[in-house]
Amino acid sequence: MERLTNYILSPSAISMLSGSSKGTQAKYYDKGYWYKTNTVGSEGTAEYLASLVLACSNIEDYVEYERCTINNKPGCRSKNFLAPGESYISIQRLYELYMGGQLTDHIYTMSDVNERIKYVVDFVKDVTGLDIYDYLSKMLSFDALILNTDRHFHNI
Repeated sequence: MERLTNYILSPSAISMLSGSSKGTQAKYYDKGYWYKTNTVGSEGTAEYLASLVLACSNIEDYVEYERCTINNKPGCRSKNFLAPGESYISIQRLYELYMGGQLTDHIYTMSDVNERIKYVVDFVKDVTGLDIYDYLSKMLSFDALILNTDRHFHNI
C-alpha cells in the first residue's frame, strides 16, 4: 500500500471552502503550494493521474500533482502555478465583472458549438487581450481523452 505524505496546514492557509461544481474541494495555499482535499471521492487521485498522462504527452504547460493527505484527509498538492504578481481569475468571474450574470446562461442561448467557442474566445480576447483558442482546444481535447466531466467556466 502506498504511503502518502500528510501535510498539516493551519486554518489560516484555507483559500476556499465552497464552490460551484460537483468536485469542489477545500483549497489551501501554504509556502508555494496549493492543497486540495477530496470532497466526494477521489478528486486528488484524478488530478494526480491526469498529470501523469500529461507527463507522457507533448503538452508542456500543465500542473503536476502529488497525491497526499491534508490534515489527515485525502487530497493532492501542486506547486504554485502563478508567476509573481499574477492572480487567478476564472472566465466566469471575468464575465461577471464585465457583463454580469452567468456565462453558461448566455452560452446556452447559442445552438451551435462553434458559435459558443468563438463567443468565449472573443470575450476573453476583448477583455484581456489574450487569445485562448489554442489553450481551450488542448484543454477540451484532453478532457475528452480522460473523460473529465467537471469542466466549467469556474475552472478555466
